[in-house]
Amino acid sequence: MPKASKPETKTKTSSPNTLGRQLEKAFDLTPEKMAALKGEFRSIAAKHLDPFVTFTDQRPVTLENIEKELIATLPEFQEETLRTSRVQLSMRYIQYYFHDSIRRGKTVKKEPEEISLAGSNNNNCDGKSPDTANPTSNPSSSQSSSSNPHSLAAPTVSNPVSDIAPEIKTFLKSFTPSLLYLCPTFIKAGLVSQEALDTLAAWPRASIRDFLRELTVTHPFASAQGQGGQAQGAEAKLGKVVVEAIVLRFKGHEHEY
Repeated sequence: MPKASKPETKTKTSSPNTLGRQLEKAFDLTPEKMAALKGEFRSIAAKHLDPFVTFTDQRPVTLENIEKELIATLPEFQEETLRTSRVQLSMRYIQYYFHDSIRRGKTVKKEPEEISLAGSNNNNCDGKSPDTANPTSNPSSSQSSSSNPHSLAAPTVSNPVSDIAPEIKTFLKSFTPSLLYLCPTFIKAGLVSQEALDTLAAWPRASIRDFLRELTVTHPFASAQGQGGQAQGAEAKLGKVVVEAIVLRFKGHEHEY
């Protein structure tokens, strides 16, 4: 079995379509069967990858364990002459999936006790769990929330909103004017603790911007900031001014906007 190594940093990466075609060719599978195999890759990745660490900074043993499980559990890796190339392509797909999940604000690492915070209107972040939270729901249906070259896990039963909201409130209230209205948006995105904020702050500026631009908020002024002054109260993306204020704050600059 080839020893796991960290992927080389490249300025350009294969497009998902190109990578998909390479996978189909390497595994000689129909698109339908390839889609099912990709699902297996994602499940294996979710069991091993640390969502708070970039893919290239994962521990070598983590990548080795992914490769070992691919080979041990999937019949597509049993043919030795094709194993090395297939493992390498599979790891490229897992890396792409990991980064894409972060960019789109999804968690890579799923935990059975995760709860969904979608639909929360807790503008005061007073620690009350939203009505939609269901700790006993199927784990596969609870994959929501966040994270970029990293992932920001949603609050769990053992780490309820009431335990972490004060840190988020303090951060958002430190802006002038206050960004406290973003508290439920941050929590739904998985920004639920100081550790999560520190993780986000460590990302490159462009990655932070991409992550924040994917967030939406319902607020009396949100649409005016993000959508050019449409009807108040509509759901809108974070405005450019707010995004830049948060980015600058993370990078050690003033936090007024």
